[in-house]
Amino acid sequence: MLIFKGLKTELWCIRCTALLVIAASAFGMLDEYTLRLATVSAIFVLLAFGQDVAFGCAGQLLLCQAAFFGFSAYASVLLVQRVDLPVWAAFMVAVLATVVFGAVIGRIASRTSGHYAAMVTISVSVIFQQVVLNWSFVTNGAAGLGNIRRLHLALSHHLFWSLDQNSTYLGFCTLVVAAAAEFLYLLHHSRLGALFLAIREDERAAESLGIRADKVKTAAFGLAALFAGLAGPLYAGNQRIISPEDFGLFQSILILLMVILGGKGTLIGPCLGGILVALVPEYLRAFAGLRWVTFAAAMILCVMVLPRGLHGAIAYLGSYLFNHRKCLRA
Repeated sequence: MLIFKGLKTELWCIRCTALLVIAASAFGMLDEYTLRLATVSAIFVLLAFGQDVAFGCAGQLLLCQAAFFGFSAYASVLLVQRVDLPVWAAFMVAVLATVVFGAVIGRIASRTSGHYAAMVTISVSVIFQQVVLNWSFVTNGAAGLGNIRRLHLALSHHLFWSLDQNSTYLGFCTLVVAAAAEFLYLLHHSRLGALFLAIREDERAAESLGIRADKVKTAAFGLAALFAGLAGPLYAGNQRIISPEDFGLFQSILILLMVILGGKGTLIGPCLGGILVALVPEYLRAFAGLRWVTFAAAMILCVMVLPRGLHGAIAYLGSYLFNHRKCLRA
């Protein structure tokens, strides 16, 4: 039996891992540094999920996921600090606005194809960062926005769940990741998921069958933006300060790298890639100025050695061990 045999097994792996993380954070088994790092990993997994919808499922090279991510983060913070909306209301408005933003960009990009569509998304990423950087009377420019309040759950005066502690915040982010994985599983088995696959494999053949490729691409961009929209306010609440350098083209490339390293078109792949990209640079801090050079060299090596990503390598290893065991028994 393969280690990852189908999306159902992958979904159960994510469910079990989410329960373990929530239990570990609830019972105080993680220190503050690990809690913060695990929360960043969960947010990166959300971003990788969105990237995988566009790139892994629909075959669209999306290089503006960080722009969607930043748009949601800035929108949620500005709605709280400038408009004085409740944190939860700002969260929901920011997510909806990000989905609309993603759909609009998807509609524009759907009029092109191949590297021209990629150039559109690169332009969006660069333009967003420059707007946030130079529109200083709204975004505070390079100094960024600080004193960011976290989400909290308040069903009534007696039912209140504060997310101010890092342990509860990690638990909430983990729940969001688990819910996102459930949604992705349903998407893979839906009619829209089949349309994504058709566009990815052969766009012209799909159009010859009556599939509106432009609408399918727009939906892919909108769903990718949905996950980025969820990740933005969570990231802002975790960091407590955001700045334009957090949402540039480099970050979009990193998000794409998460999917490539983990394995596209899967559930476990984006999780593995997101966690890897979150953890490896942190543990390379000892290399100081060479940290990103070392990280880039390690990523190039991984791509060369593991063309199907970590998911493909683990699945192959599981298949090899299983078949080897069968031969020994025979």
